[in-house]
Amino acid sequence: MPRKPRRNNPSVPAGQSRGAAPAETLPVVPADDHVDLSDLSFRQQAALPVIASSPSLSQAARNAGIEENTLRRWLREPLFADRLAAFRQQSAVIAREELNALARRGMAVFAEAMSAPDPAIRVRAARYALSYAVQFAELQNLAASVEEMQRLLSQAKLDPNVGK
Repeated sequence: MPRKPRRNNPSVPAGQSRGAAPAETLPVVPADDHVDLSDLSFRQQAALPVIASSPSLSQAARNAGIEENTLRRWLREPLFADRLAAFRQQSAVIAREELNALARRGMAVFAEAMSAPDPAIRVRAARYALSYAVQFAELQNLAASVEEMQRLLSQAKLDPNVGK
């Protein structure tokens, strides 16, 4: 008797069996901001996203399926270290963009809560929104101060007579 073809289960992602736990989410570098990995070995290319997202060297080696000594040797290679730094930088950019999107959604929730019929909810939402707005303004002022100090320091390095 011929076997029935297996039906696709749309609730199970491709490449994952029904009982399997979902794969760990790895940082993904967008195609337009591609980090060139072509100079790395296949093992290094495969391990790079795992290493970039791991909290420690031992965990990174374990997650990537390599020996910790191998990872330490790779990290001493300037090319691998450079590609890892670039990959981490791209991952940070992606995370910051996702965080900004979540912040916009959060502010929409505050705005909606400020229209709630219960005055206590409106006041609480307004207090939180104002608190975050003040913190953001303080961070902006701090960033501007740091930029000004950096500018003054770079001027001082260029002009040895500054401050005399």
